[in-house]
Amino acid sequence: MIAAAAAATRTPVGTVIRLDGPDAPAGYLKLDGGQYARADYPALVAFYQGQGRLIAGDTGAQFKVPDYRGRFDRAWSTAAGLDPDGPRAPGSTQADAFKSHTHTIKEGSNAPGPGQLASGDDYTDQSTYNQTTSSTGGTETRPVNVAFLWCIKT
Repeated sequence: MIAAAAAATRTPVGTVIRLDGPDAPAGYLKLDGGQYARADYPALVAFYQGQGRLIAGDTGAQFKVPDYRGRFDRAWSTAAGLDPDGPRAPGSTQADAFKSHTHTIKEGSNAPGPGQLASGDDYTDQSTYNQTTSSTGGTETRPVNVAFLWCIKT
């Protein structure tokens, strides 16, 4: 228990953790867009200001923490070419995307059987024509995932 308390005091302000539970531990705030008094979290305010970052929702005496709910993390890179959007600031949000691609479906007399569909360029002749596939999928593109509570050290 003493070792855990000592480790907690060495954790730098601004450290973000994923927690497998619904509540932020002592010394942390949920990254859910919540608004707080600057006077209650001077070290966290100083952390953001020291990096030259704007504090979301700044109204003088109040500030908002970022809202990371429903987001995936991506390791920050300052190098060109590693992130398709180029170097970005820590904490910046990148919109969702789906890599551009095409699907060609052909139907014709040279397909596996008359009137049957063929994919790719294996079956081409004068009677072949392209078709468009119907829409499929849900409301987002995402990998298999697990939900965690994002928290920031104050």
